[in-house]
Amino acid sequence: MSRGPSIPVKCSTIELKDLADTLDFDKEGKEGSIYGLELNEKGLYVRKEIEENKQQFPKLQQIRDLDTTSAENDKEYNLKRVNNKWIINSLPVKIPWLILFEFFSPHTLIGNDNTFRKCLNQGPQLISLVPAIPDTIKIKPFLQDKYTVYVSDVTERRKLEFKPPIALGQSWTIMLDLMLLKANASINKQITDILTGVRISWTETTDTRVKLFIQNNNGSIVSKSTSDQMSIDTARLTNMIEWMEVTNVNLIGFYFTASVLTEYQLAILSGI
Repeated sequence: MSRGPSIPVKCSTIELKDLADTLDFDKEGKEGSIYGLELNEKGLYVRKEIEENKQQFPKLQQIRDLDTTSAENDKEYNLKRVNNKWIINSLPVKIPWLILFEFFSPHTLIGNDNTFRKCLNQGPQLISLVPAIPDTIKIKPFLQDKYTVYVSDVTERRKLEFKPPIALGQSWTIMLDLMLLKANASINKQITDILTGVRISWTETTDTRVKLFIQNNNGSIVSKSTSDQMSIDTARLTNMIEWMEVTNVNLIGFYFTASVLTEYQLAILSGI
């Protein structure tokens, strides 16, 4: 009785790459690397390099109960548990403002009839913001949690002064949070010397909130705003900021840092 051909203990002609349900084992490998089989969505096994570091510290997107689909580069996140699943939660941008003026208690001092007297810096530098002429500028609520400084008689040019003036270095960022008053109907434009050496103009036909950014990166000055109706002229800007004009704008906030902010930071701050 014939027993047929015997099955060899070791076959020298069949390899993993010859199996119909495996992929990529015919590719050249790296010496010293460890490979395994990973089942893909088509039911086929694919060569997968195994790294010891990855085994101990897997990537966030490899964790099955974590949703990272909304992740973006150069952003900071923490983890938040929602409906028995972990999600990434973006962290607020932290800016090291050396000077920060926002108008609320206890940093803002007011007089009779809500006249604005002084605002103390909420950053580390010893500096205040005061009216150039006392009792000419007022303060009023803005939204639910903010106040704005304004001029009731816009026929007179009114300024706020920085005491002492702000000395600018080689690298810095200034941000202004403003409410632009609608453009003068007779000339279809509004023009204001908003800061020492900085002039802005706009053609907004309604009162509009904007954020204005001016940056100096080792002598290269760049300016931008959240309004496409605004132009910014920094040609007369020097190394000192002494005052700002609030005749045709309501001031919501003033911010200064001795660093150049990233595009991501500017994009986050641009949100209104």
